[in-house]
Amino acid sequence: MRLFLFFIILLNLLYCNVNREDFFKKEEKEVVYCDFKQNQFCDFSILKQGQVLFRGTLDLNPKPVVAMKEITFTLALNEKKFDPQEILLDLTMPEMYMGENKVKLLKKQENIYEGKGVFPECTSKFTRWNIEIFFDPSTTTNIQFDILQ
Repeated sequence: MRLFLFFIILLNLLYCNVNREDFFKKEEKEVVYCDFKQNQFCDFSILKQGQVLFRGTLDLNPKPVVAMKEITFTLALNEKKFDPQEILLDLTMPEMYMGENKVKLLKKQENIYEGKGVFPECTSKFTRWNIEIFFDPSTTTNIQFDILQ
């Protein structure tokens, strides 16, 4: 019985390590830290080969950002090289897998995109979240911030 339990624990550890490695195989990208509890919005820019592809502002409302409450995501582009009709946000926790959580931002008016989503409540002590903004599969940026649980 002990050998069986040891084998199960060993498999679990190996499985977690493989998944963690696969999860973090994403290309290294610059991460912008924002404090939505203090600031009204978060500025970001995406550079490719030294040129600005996008420069904009992400705003989350209502503030403070709280788990399990509907949030309106508003993205304003101040500078852009092309005009996307929609933008995808991928909401993840760096410390813990919380399942698929994507928010589609639709163009509301020129240079303004908006969508709604929810941050699930985490039962651990972790409160840091990551928003990866996808303009297209190869053009992304990361924004990290903390929420209230």
